[in-house]
Amino acid sequence: MKKLTCNYIAVIVMFILLIVSVNAESREKNDTAEKITYREFIDRVILVLPELKKNKIQVEKAKNTLYGAGSAEDINLTAESGYSKTEESSKGIYTEKKDFSSKVGLSKKIAQTGSTIDVGASYNRTEYGTGSEPYSFPSLYVKFNQSLLKNTFGIVDRYAVNNAKMQYEIAKLKEVETNKTDLNYYKKLYFNWIEYREKLKMLKVSINTAIKLSENIKGKYKSGLVNIADLHGSDAFVLKYRIAYEEIKTDMNIMETELSIFFDEKIKVPEDKEFSEFYSNAASTEYNQVEFNNTTNAEIFRITKKNLRYTYEVSENKLLPQLDLVLQYAKTSQDESFSKAVQNMNSSEYYMGFPLPTRSRIRRVKVKQKRLNSQ
Repeated sequence: MKKLTCNYIAVIVMFILLIVSVNAESREKNDTAEKITYREFIDRVILVLPELKKNKIQVEKAKNTLYGAGSAEDINLTAESGYSKTEESSKGIYTEKKDFSSKVGLSKKIAQTGSTIDVGASYNRTEYGTGSEPYSFPSLYVKFNQSLLKNTFGIVDRYAVNNAKMQYEIAKLKEVETNKTDLNYYKKLYFNWIEYREKLKMLKVSINTAIKLSENIKGKYKSGLVNIADLHGSDAFVLKYRIAYEEIKTDMNIMETELSIFFDEKIKVPEDKEFSEFYSNAASTEYNQVEFNNTTNAEIFRITKKNLRYTYEVSENKLLPQLDLVLQYAKTSQDESFSKAVQNMNSSEYYMGFPLPTRSRIRRVKVKQKRLNSQ
């Protein structure tokens, strides 16, 4: 009995010495590796992580779309020219007629009202027969176009800008939420990293202790103090701990390979003390309940719903026929001499009307309305 008690005391002493030696070995390894704190780790992830750069690109893309949508109200330069040659017959006499026309102007769309203003100059020249003096027809004009049905108060013109604004707001909110999700994954990995290291330390202690106990049982087996079942059981414990050690070691190696893109070639290990510090802070912190309506996802839902309703209203307006009020004023003249024609632009022309769409366009509008009513 005294001999058995001495053996147990020896095992306990060896166990204590083993723990001290393992901790010394672990400290020696940590001294050679560069430690990285939690804050340093997260800052490095933010700097390198491709997903965060992708999220930022999506916001920049939405921002550029907004800038492009505003270009609809830019001043546009328009120009056109044409030439025609015809033969006119009068009492069996054929006369050749040549017409040359050109036009240049500036156009400005006012999206707030659905109006378009055009200003410009045009020049036509007509020649009859060979050797005859050409007639020049210069003119200056101002044209105002106001949509009355389809684009009332510029509802269609404003859609591109308003839609782009809402999409930009949604993109910014999504970036915040997506960044949180991506960073939370790597925040968890940092503490998993510490957990793996601590588990390996404990398993190494357990393996060495199990080996010592197994050797002790083998000695007792030779002395006939234990049976063969105890001998095999001690070997099984050693094998069990070794298998668990290798499994965790494999998982940690996979995780470290995943994290290697964030570090240089130097060996890095986490700051093990931060696990208990963060755990203590998390356990002592009070977390208040947050209503869903106060979350970022709720704001994304509200803007998306608003945008869908707005898109539906604009789509309904697009089904209306095109009816515009057109006002135009022009100063014109005609003369055989181009210079005189330009100097004597004293004639005035006025136009006010409601240009109607062609019959085919009206028919297409009616077909769309019938399909909508049938749905």
